[in-house]
Amino acid sequence: RQTFQKELKRALLQETTRGTVAVFFCDLDDFKTVNDDLGHSAGDSLLRDVSQRLNQAVGSQHVLARFGGDEFVVVARGLSGGEDAFALAERMHESLSSPIALAGRDVFVTTSVGMAISRPGSTAETLVRDADAAMYQAKEAGRHRVVLYNETIGARANNRLSMTTELRRAIAHGGLTTAAQPIVDLETGDVYAY
Repeated sequence: RQTFQKELKRALLQETTRGTVAVFFCDLDDFKTVNDDLGHSAGDSLLRDVSQRLNQAVGSQHVLARFGGDEFVVVARGLSGGEDAFALAERMHESLSSPIALAGRDVFVTTSVGMAISRPGSTAETLVRDADAAMYQAKEAGRHRVVLYNETIGARANNRLSMTTELRRAIAHGGLTTAAQPIVDLETGDVYAY
């Protein structure tokens, strides 16, 4: 992860002479199922195979790193813009299209990918944060998708954080109450549900 951060900072410093920088945040879909059904050693084997495939798809001019758990990040340098970024993401998806032999069976792996493309004022931290937010949007949209970060995604992430904070504060201070609305049979006047 430290090497990834260094490479991302270096790429941002060289951006004006070498093209646009993009960060890809990849999360394997349903990885927990592999660990639960086949065991953690099978999960580790899957991660090694996935990293080799992704590394081949990404190529030597870009940097792939395991971020944690089943998450991988890529810093892509020298892109001409969004089309190049989507093409790279598609290569990453294609690299995982064939099954992986694992514990005597074929396992199909998909990944949700969030992308963030640098813009004036981008930092390593903001690019990773934005790519991560886009990846969660890809998960919410049905998984095995690529989503490019935009301001709407950022606003949704901020709203979610604010709402979570306000709900926790309301619970802690007794600010929530429950209410029941009875459903009444109009002919008999009997309450049959709440």
